Amino acid sequence: TGPDGLSNCCTDSGYYKVEVSAGLARVYYIDFASQQRVVLCNRPECTHTDATCTGVINRWAAIFKAGDKLYLYYPEVWAEHPDQTSCARIESMNLDGSGREPFYSFGANEAVSYGIATDGAALYFTMQTTEAENGEIVQRYSLAKLDLTTRQLSVLKDTLLPVEAPVGGDGDCLLLLKKIKETQPGVLQHSVTALNVNTGEEKALAAWQDSRIGSAVFQTTLYQLDLQQSTLQMTTQNGTTTVNLQGP
Repeated sequence: TGPDGLSNCCTDSGYYKVEVSAGLARVYYIDFASQQRVVLCNRPECTHTDATCTGVINRWAAIFKAGDKLYLYYPEVWAEHPDQTSCARIESMNLDGSGREPFYSFGANEAVSYGIATDGAALYFTMQTTEAENGEIVQRYSLAKLDLTTRQLSVLKDTLLPVEAPVGGDGDCLLLLKKIKETQPGVLQHSVTALNVNTGEEKALAAWQDSRIGSAVFQTTLYQLDLQQSTLQMTTQNGTTTVNLQGP
């Protein structure tokens, strides 16, 4: 998914969600045990209506968790006047909303296009770079890594398809990349490959174009659910296991 689809993230005890209402963006926390939905703020007297509230942010942002921190990705904002244009950036904060601070600022021609996967030590995403070339505007896509300790950005793979993004990894050298390509009008080809970021070797894991198949990735395992066939397939570099689902 692109950053626009990351309006919530889940933990073992609940999930965080960014919502915009009446022109104000807020971070909410939904607790699984109590089933309560609250603004991410621990001040009982707070009205959650201005920047003094830890749950209020200045505009919509993608939210995701890595380690013991939450991260907010703010897409770039283009304005008619250059001094009003805001570059894409990332902020970090504690799980209770406190300690929010700038974490990383992208260049004026850079943005996160797809992805934002994490292994707890780094963020991985498809980075879009816009450049002028021979009088034309050209957009290029690369696989980027943002180290959460050093805050250094590095490019792992120079060239990606426009719709290609990291979706999982093992925390060491293996990343799973998902690609979506329109093979003919209205037909989308999905594929997942395993990329060794140290050697550059890429191995195909699976490919499908049936819209009935739902897919998800956890670490380095690809899960494919086919409700019509009542099967769940689990694929790693070592092979595929198929489970026949029981029940109505």
